Amino acid sequence: MSRAVLFRLGVLLALAIALSSLREFCFHNLNYQVSFASGQTDRSYAHSLVRHHLEGWGLQGLLRLKWLLALGFAALMGTLTFHTGRALFGQRLDRIIILGYLLIGAVALLLHLSAHWLPFTASAGVKLLHLLQYPMPLVFLIIASFLPGQRDVSRH
Repeated sequence: MSRAVLFRLGVLLALAIALSSLREFCFHNLNYQVSFASGQTDRSYAHSLVRHHLEGWGLQGLLRLKWLLALGFAALMGTLTFHTGRALFGQRLDRIIILGYLLIGAVALLLHLSAHWLPFTASAGVKLLHLLQYPMPLVFLIIASFLPGQRDVSRH
């Protein structure tokens, strides 16, 4: 693997880790605010910066924000995963990465919707949605580049 590819992978992985940290901060604090807005707690334990920006938001608005952020983080992580695939395998996996993200997202949505009738599916849907928001697919691609027969695939 060339130094340029290694550098590019390092930058993509660093961005993915930073994005994951930002996601954690946002969702932990947003969940604290949701707990307060839904009456589960008598005060918000969210960071003061988050409380300041979300002051006065109702439960429905906070839940919509959670969904928008989930989709946004999944799209950003999908973009980083796509670029990692390009750096490692050229254009060979473009369709697989895009279709994989869309398929996992669709299954997560179906599990979420089916939770009304089958409550045990809610947790599985959340786990799949989390998979799309974290750098695991990106790491899977890096690991796959070390499999036998994948040597020097970055030149394709």
